Amino acid sequence: MAKMQTFPDDAVVKSTQISREQILEFAIGGLFQGLEEIVGSVEANGYFTLVGKSIGDKLYNIYIDSLGVEVLSKNQLFSVLHLLSSRMENELAVAKDESFFEFSRTFKPIGGVQVDNRYLGMLACGLVGHMTAQSLGQARVLLCAADDQGTGKVRMRVYLDDLEGEGQIFYRDDPDG
Repeated sequence: MAKMQTFPDDAVVKSTQISREQILEFAIGGLFQGLEEIVGSVEANGYFTLVGKSIGDKLYNIYIDSLGVEVLSKNQLFSVLHLLSSRMENELAVAKDESFFEFSRTFKPIGGVQVDNRYLGMLACGLVGHMTAQSLGQARVLLCAADDQGTGKVRMRVYLDDLEGEGQIFYRDDPDG
């Protein structure tokens, strides 16, 4: 194996700290922006929802396996969603009612870039909608507001029983296909 050649700037290069998380954030931000440029805003929304659903499925399975349950209870679901939000270093406020819960989130920039919050909101809708439906059987998710001033604020409402009205509807996956 050939020995790496050293250069005068190696010390500066090595002292520049770029974390694994920053590289992943840059990659995700680039994917969001690239997809929007290639397929357009409307199509990108659908893809972001599907990505959110896929992420939600993986996370949901991790939690039901670790808790040893077949489905998360409503309280477990709220705990999981709150924990996930805190791990993503987002601010989350949850308002609960018998028929819905509402999330007000403030997303941090991804890779130093504030990605359009409508897209992050669609990803979050897919994730939350899927996890809620897996737990409670069904959910309707309405992205109420996504600010486009770069503050990262998004508000969405998740209806637990009422499937009539605007928003995306999610159902529990049928394990038999």
